[in-house]
Amino acid sequence: MKWKKPFSVMTTTVLMASMFAGSAWANESSSSLTSVVSSSSKLQRELVQKKLEKQLKKLPQKVEWKETDNVRVVVEVEGKTPLQYATEQGKLYKDLSEQTREQLEKQAEQKQKEALQQIQQSGVDVDVEQSFTTVVNGFSTEVQYGDIEKIQSLPSVKAVHLVNAYERPQPMPNMKTSHQFIQSQATWADAQLRGEGTVIAIIDTGIDPSHQDMKLSETTEEALTKDEVEQMVSEQHLPGKYFTEKVPYGYNYFDKTDEIRDLGPAASMHGMHVAGTAAANGQISGVAPEAQVLAMKVFSNDPMYAYTYDDVYVAAIDDAIKLGADVINMSLGSAAAFYNERNYSATS
Repeated sequence: MKWKKPFSVMTTTVLMASMFAGSAWANESSSSLTSVVSSSSKLQRELVQKKLEKQLKKLPQKVEWKETDNVRVVVEVEGKTPLQYATEQGKLYKDLSEQTREQLEKQAEQKQKEALQQIQQSGVDVDVEQSFTTVVNGFSTEVQYGDIEKIQSLPSVKAVHLVNAYERPQPMPNMKTSHQFIQSQATWADAQLRGEGTVIAIIDTGIDPSHQDMKLSETTEEALTKDEVEQMVSEQHLPGKYFTEKVPYGYNYFDKTDEIRDLGPAASMHGMHVAGTAAANGQISGVAPEAQVLAMKVFSNDPMYAYTYDDVYVAAIDDAIKLGADVINMSLGSAAAFYNERNYSATS
């Protein structure tokens, strides 16, 4: 059987839909693809969409698979998510009423249960890797390539997407020289804006919440308090937890642990570079030093895993939106080709 549309294409759709829903995005890759998008600018949205599409063209366009090859996929199921509903209404996700969000998410969860039941009844065994109910209604799993058509034919299944893998991004340039290029000082001086009340989700290799520059000034009021985060974690069943005033939430979406630092011999510290550039507040100042940072770690601390997957990114995006992130910075490493069953078995 031949190559099917990868989840990277769906990820692009998720990014664009989220921007139209009112989020601001920064998307970055090791090939220097960097875009910051505001929902108020149609031109910026069009530019970032073109750049995302250009980046996707660099991915392999055809891969031969055997029927028995194990592949990682996202099963997208029928049903409208809260973000899709908000987009249609021209609203931000966080502007939806709590009742509306809960109702739509429960409906999404029910659709996933129905799809899983139908898949099991069709004779295909699946274990859910990641589940999404906000930006995409679906879940990721591993199946044999020959079972994809069977799964896709089920009434509760909207589509099945192959998942792409990405290598760990490499460190950023020296942050001490970055302000002159993006004119941060002018923003601080002219607009008197230093990020107060803003929440930035850093989807990357990890953040050290105890770092000396990861702090808020004493007079800064947090947008997300400890009580609010703990309430959202409890009510929305979020996997992570509260860390500090500066880093009010974090989770390791690859290892599925609370270790959000970039550790081990393969650590690139890319996430700390990005977090520092965005919001450091100490010896080094980021663009928005008084902003809070969500540590959405999507790369493993296990040196055997030098890559991550589309669905891990989307799980982090899903929770970032639930937490009310104003900006989402997503760093994509170089494409590591499509999921390869033989390579995965070797690393396992």
